[in-house]
Amino acid sequence: MPDFACKIEIWKRHFPAKMPLAADVSPERLAQVEDVCGRDIKNAVIDAAMRVARKGKLSVELSDLLNSINRIKSARINILQLDDLSPQTREKISQQVKEALS
Repeated sequence: MPDFACKIEIWKRHFPAKMPLAADVSPERLAQVEDVCGRDIKNAVIDAAMRVARKGKLSVELSDLLNSINRIKSARINILQLDDLSPQTREKISQQVKEALS
């Protein structure tokens, strides 16, 4: 995972110049969010922009971006939860992933 300074730069580089950002949006504040990588940041910017546009809002607010990050993080497969699965269930999931990838 990128460190704080890297996350600031990643956030800055993913905001298009013409993207209307509210005054509360700060790459420094967003970089404080733990457990996000560059892909998560990119997807959060796209997700927030799309949701803001659908709502007809004039600018992307900090809360829009934080909500997008939370949606992305909650959609991840939690590897630790795999330990709680039976061997049969793990095998079934493994087969489904292999089929999806082929």
